[in-house]
Amino acid sequence: MSIVTCQEDEASDQPVGDLPLTLRLNESFEEFVKLNPDLVVEQNANGEIVINSPTGGESSERNAELTFQLRAWSKQFGGVTFDSSVIFCLPDGSKRSPDAS
Repeated sequence: MSIVTCQEDEASDQPVGDLPLTLRLNESFEEFVKLNPDLVVEQNANGEIVINSPTGGESSERNAELTFQLRAWSKQFGGVTFDSSVIFCLPDGSKRSPDAS
């Protein structure tokens, strides 16, 4: 299992090398997430763990508005809404957390 990192906002104070990673061979994604509750973690179709940096103020505000708009739509037309803390298990094996869904 390899680790991939990506940073959304340019103004990140924490270098990737300082993240508190706990990863063991053959460890499941779910165990990795439980052992690292402060990380924003996804897994791609190749089984690689993707660590996303926390969002900044502007991104967080946009995500909140997006979630609000989706929720208003789903209440009017039916359906469910999720924020960015949910993880979807996709058919290709990846596990992703969209900004809103």
